[in-house]
Amino acid sequence: MRVSQFIVLVTLAALLFSCSRHKDRPEESAPSVREVDQDVIAAVRLAYSLEEKLWEQENKIDEKEDVVTFFRKGFSEELARDYADYIWIDERGKNGTRYRMLRAGDPVLILPEIITVVRVEEDRATVLLKYDESTEGPVTWEAHTDTVTLRREQDGWKIYDIKMRED
Repeated sequence: MRVSQFIVLVTLAALLFSCSRHKDRPEESAPSVREVDQDVIAAVRLAYSLEEKLWEQENKIDEKEDVVTFFRKGFSEELARDYADYIWIDERGKNGTRYRMLRAGDPVLILPEIITVVRVEEDRATVLLKYDESTEGPVTWEAHTDTVTLRREQDGWKIYDIKMRED
């Protein structure tokens, strides 16, 4: 065997060995199931912390659309508008003064004790939020579980639906 044939054989063997090693390895760019679950859980935590964060930035909120934009960080357009409708006051007082501000009231978004990812598909996820009974104020509730549906948007997971079930 000549030297040139030997080099060709060694090169082919090295290529075949290299290809067989890479074939058994999972795609490096694909996130693991655990990573996706953690991303979904982080999105839920972010969304449910937005109300508190909004109050921390109260002096930067001038319009209802500011509130909608803020809640869009974690919620669908529809849910962001629903929360903005609840938390934003735009009305006139008896003397004609116009009031435009955040409504001080009981919190609506409260982090649950347990977040469980039930299913994650390509662009949808279902999560259970378990709440133990709370008898201490300012807000009280019975034990319940919320079923939350998220969708993946260009900038991350957003909550699109929340259904409550009493335990």
